[in-house]
Amino acid sequence: MRIIISTLSLLLMFLFITNPIMAQVPNIPPRILSATQIYKQAAPATVVIRTDDDSQGSGIILHPSGIILTNFHVIEGAKKDITVKLQDGKTYKVTGIGTVNPLYDFALIKINPQRSLPIVQMGNSERLEPGEEIFAISTPKGLEFSISDGIISQVKSDVMFCPDCIQFTAPVSPGSSGGGLFNNRGELVGIIAARFPSATVQNINFATPINIIKSNLNNQIRSLSNYSGSITSLLQSMSDPGLLGIYYLRHDEPDLAIEFFEKSIPRHSSDPELQGIESAILAELYLDKFTRVGDTSNLQNAKSYFNRAISLGFKEPEVYTGLGITAVLLNDTQSYRIAYNELLKIDPEQAQELSLFRENIATLEKEFEGTSSKTEAKTRETKLRSKTLEIFNNSFNLKENEKK
Repeated sequence: MRIIISTLSLLLMFLFITNPIMAQVPNIPPRILSATQIYKQAAPATVVIRTDDDSQGSGIILHPSGIILTNFHVIEGAKKDITVKLQDGKTYKVTGIGTVNPLYDFALIKINPQRSLPIVQMGNSERLEPGEEIFAISTPKGLEFSISDGIISQVKSDVMFCPDCIQFTAPVSPGSSGGGLFNNRGELVGIIAARFPSATVQNINFATPINIIKSNLNNQIRSLSNYSGSITSLLQSMSDPGLLGIYYLRHDEPDLAIEFFEKSIPRHSSDPELQGIESAILAELYLDKFTRVGDTSNLQNAKSYFNRAISLGFKEPEVYTGLGITAVLLNDTQSYRIAYNELLKIDPEQAQELSLFRENIATLEKEFEGTSSKTEAKTRETKLRSKTLEIFNNSFNLKENEKK
């Protein structure tokens, strides 16, 4: 899938920033601690999280009353039950959901322990530097309350699946998500969010900075006691649909991304710039869907959203390229000319690519001229989709490579 990656960052400005829900911890003069000291200080405030969809992750206790920080993706698939296990072996059912932020992949959950729980010491992720020693405490592959060490590789690694994340080398595995990343003073500087998605890559891991999390927390906890639906549905209802669209886009679930971007656009009627960005993303998603499953209705939807993005002022070259592609496939000469002429002004190379695409499709159409069998029609559509995907990928790869 090829999406205008740069547009996603523009959505960040529309997050609501409210008062943090943090326990106040006394200021303690910083001192360097050993790995053993850090573990003794932080592990009691680390938890194991399991959901009834067989997901497992980790979490960090932020408040003695039982407010816990974890990843959104750890609990996103839960149906009815989320269970939290403390280091002392006691388990609790989650009774409430707090702040939910799919964009930065974090969420707050609440348990009722009937006692005061240990909490972590908060750090300042803005002060991190490459090469600084860090420690990860989590539950990798079910190995509860494990610690590993490494260094900060980059303070901000702007990767698609983890924006503005801390890159670090401490080994983590599935089940580590939601665990804590600590500096050598035992302060929480991030929560473990992701590994580089490749079996051939080692120790390229990412954590959401704690400062980003602190600035996006609020005081609201939604009780689960009178809620009859699934936890997944509740999480979705508590989230901005545009942020959910980005979340599902990053997690390679384009059809769910379409669903939530469709819901998001009407909510932003007073913000044409944001509507234009979301329209462009939706248009690309529908064009991508055509390359996956066919169906001209996906082309019609793509064309409609490309035009909408342009009318709202989002006039990037990729938008005109997408409009031109859909116009060719729909035999819409007028829309093609509009797209091609605009590309000539702002990106002649893309205009040339679009013209070549049109010629290739015309050649393909001649190849199947006069045929009517279902087999031949299916072959034609397969070739159309393949050729569309080829230019679509080439166009967007060109733009992304220029930015790197």
